[in-house]
Order: sequence, then C-alpha cells, then structure tokens
Amino acid sequence: DWSVASDVNWLVPSVTTGNGDTTFTVDVGFNPSGNYRIGNLVFTAYDNDRIVLSFKQPGRRLSVNAESIIMSRKGGESQIIKVSSDGDFNVYTDCPEWIGINRNDSENTFSLTVKAITEALKSREGTVVIELAGIPEGETPVRRVVKISQDGNNFILDGYGDDENIKQ
Repeated sequence: DWSVASDVNWLVPSVTTGNGDTTFTVDVGFNPSGNYRIGNLVFTAYDNDRIVLSFKQPGRRLSVNAESIIMSRKGGESQIIKVSSDGDFNVYTDCPEWIGINRNDSENTFSLTVKAITEALKSREGTVVIELAGIPEGETPVRRVVKISQDGNNFILDGYGDDENIKQ
C-alpha cells in the first residue's frame, strides 16, 4: 500500500492511494505570476518510506525585440516593436506629451510616434513600459522597459533638391 500527497494546491494527483504498481496523472495548475514556483508530491509507503517528486514550474513569459530607440529631433514613427508573451499585456509611457503608442493587437506589435523637438540643442529621454496583464495582486509585476532618446543636437535639412551651379 502507498499514498501520495501534494504540498501545494496547484499539483493535484488523479489518485491519492494505491496498492502495487499503477499509473496516474498529475494536473498542474496555471502559474499566474512572473516567478517560478516549486511543489512536491510526497509518496509514502506502508512502512513510512518516503519518496519526494519535485516540480519546478516557470513563471509567465514576456519579451520585446528592442531595449532602446534613438529618434532624431525631427520625430516621426519608430520601427515596429514585437512583443512575445503568454498572455495579454499593457503598453504605456511616462512621457505621453511627446511619445504616442500605436498598438497592433492582432500581431502583438506596436510602434511609437515621437513629436519633434522645437527647442534648439534640446535632448530628451523617456520610457515605454510593456507589462503583462493579470498578474495577481501582491506578486511582482512582469515588465520590460524600452528607453526612448531623442537627440536635439543633430539636425536635418528639409526642402533641398539636387545641387545646382550658381552663376555669380
């Protein structure tokens, strides 16, 4: 005779007692947090010999294909940023007055629209935060930060065509 018990509520064996050899399944619940977790099944034989089977379950997954973006003083639209995750995510910025977010939920992407810098020799920095939705209260948020830099020291000349010979 033997018994099996879980030390966590997210590991549930399909049987809890048996006699001799048997096969059974273990239901492993969804891990809603960003942290891995460990649980054990403890098998106890009739003579109180014990065997412990440990399970390590990874946390939720989130990644983006950019860590920083540099924009010119002229502003414009950034490259497309791809988000890989195992669930819904939110995207927000700490500088909504000059950084706009253009989401494409069907492709898990977004781009940024950055306003032009109008003051000479002015530079600025901001961040865009991508954060998994549905992280339980009290758990550490799962987020990635993309740094946005806009360089006011460079310049772009618009409206100039091909070189021309000028007669004096």
